[in-house]
Amino acid sequence: MQSIPKLAAKLLLGTLCVSGGAATAWAQAPAEPATQARGDDGIAAAPEEGTRSNFIVTGVRVGGSWDDNALNSPAGNKLQDELISVEPHLALHLARPRTKASFDYTPGFTFSQEVSQYNARSQTLSGTAEHRLTRRLTLNEYNTFSLSTSAYDQFRASNLNGDVPITERPNDSAVVPGTRRTSAVAGLGASYALSPRSNLTISGSFSANRYRDLLNSSTQSLFNSTVIYGTAAYDHRMSRRRSAGVTYSAQQIWSGGESFLTHTLLYTEHFQFGAHRSLLLQGGPQYSTTSGGTASLSPSAITGGSFSWSAAATLNLQFARNLIEFSGARQVSDGGGVSSVVRLSRASVDASRNLGKSWTARVGGNYNLNDVLAGPLPLGQFRFWMANGSIVRSITRSAAIELGYRRSSHAAAQFLIGTPGYIDHNLVTVSIIYDLTHPLGK
Repeated sequence: MQSIPKLAAKLLLGTLCVSGGAATAWAQAPAEPATQARGDDGIAAAPEEGTRSNFIVTGVRVGGSWDDNALNSPAGNKLQDELISVEPHLALHLARPRTKASFDYTPGFTFSQEVSQYNARSQTLSGTAEHRLTRRLTLNEYNTFSLSTSAYDQFRASNLNGDVPITERPNDSAVVPGTRRTSAVAGLGASYALSPRSNLTISGSFSANRYRDLLNSSTQSLFNSTVIYGTAAYDHRMSRRRSAGVTYSAQQIWSGGESFLTHTLLYTEHFQFGAHRSLLLQGGPQYSTTSGGTASLSPSAITGGSFSWSAAATLNLQFARNLIEFSGARQVSDGGGVSSVVRLSRASVDASRNLGKSWTARVGGNYNLNDVLAGPLPLGQFRFWMANGSIVRSITRSAAIELGYRRSSHAAAQFLIGTPGYIDHNLVTVSIIYDLTHPLGK
């Protein structure tokens, strides 16, 4: 087996060959410090308040990746694969007195060396918008859409959910390469200021996950899911830094022949430590009922109605050159394609640091524990964890190179019929990113 450094060098060489023309142009241009801020994925980020904020970003990412488990096989039966990907992107950022909006679209084209089914296209679309209708009433909207096939595509698509409230995000507890996964989330909310200290918020969201087997494998039988989520919340500012309130939510899940309804009541505490540091804590009871046509074999399954506890937390810290984001939740959720409905306990952390004018480093990870509540397979419990890191080096004002690594692991008694329950992935990526910013005026 080739060592990871040799494979990374091989991928970089392939990437440079594919993008030779662009690389030559960059080499001929004089090197200059990168003054434009970049997001964690290397694409130009939205400017800070006080700078020109209406603009379009166009560009392309050309990359190579090495996956040591292209077919999602157990240990000892892995197939290595090398992929080349080309991803144009278009982003729009608007900031006006009453409206703020951000939209990003990235189609992708992947070419696999070993698995012909991975010669496919991918798509990711995300957007957020906020509009202040009156001094008291504000509307906000978010949406994400992804179409993915390979493990590389699915890892990239999972990064779209950052703008979705943690309790409304799809369950990303399974990496299922060889399966065409379509995922969509859309949400709309309204916040009304009852007084200078009190707010009432009503929101709703819709999410759907669909799976299509491309490998014609009888074991790749995954569960489609549809989820509707509704929330009503009241909060009161107790002091300059602290507010408290209550949140009621109702969630309806349809998956694998099951219909699962959950009511949740949470007490909320929110602390604001300056403009860029905040902590949100939520906790309370939830009541779940189910009806459907699939018999569950899990001992923790809900067959009628059941009470349990739900909780959520988010922490955001930004200081100097560092950014740290943590989130965690315990809730009833879809089964991520592996089962119908689960009780999901999940946590994630992301940290980034600017290492001078030209370097940016990022590390992160997440852990999901799934207790199966409904589904035909005797999974009982299944776990998923992922760790990732990347470093971005700006070459010019418009170009950058990124080296990334991800490791993921699944563990369960068995995931699918005849499939052992321990599956892991190592994914190494090398990418060149080029983008141009076009101001739209004031």
